[in-house]
Amino acid sequence: MLAQRVLSPNDTGVAWNFAVSLNNAGLNEKAASAYLDVAELYRSFPEEDSPWLVGMCLYKAGECWAEIGDFNQAETALRKALTEEDMGREDLWSLLGQVLEQLGKNDEAKKAYKTAEDIQMEESEVNL
Repeated sequence: MLAQRVLSPNDTGVAWNFAVSLNNAGLNEKAASAYLDVAELYRSFPEEDSPWLVGMCLYKAGECWAEIGDFNQAETALRKALTEEDMGREDLWSLLGQVLEQLGKNDEAKKAYKTAEDIQMEESEVNL
């Protein structure tokens, strides 16, 4: 719990920026851990957007693990992100498809890609 050791629960913005900085520096394993720490900080918030923020942290952790080739960890984080409120994001489903493909789970990857495509089509129709 790297971020939790140095930050109070009120410093979520700082914790998020710390995780982003680690990610930008190419320290993806540490960034993934920091994103998970931030997710735990957000879980303690009563605000209604907390589930979305937790989901975004999990997505970013999954993205970091995918970048370093730890596809099992990436899959776990991305699937957890999907359980959070309003995380029906095209980019999340697309990344999950890529991760599943790397793991040889081709049927599941196709379903994830199809879901991403469906979300993209829905968003396109809304924006017309």
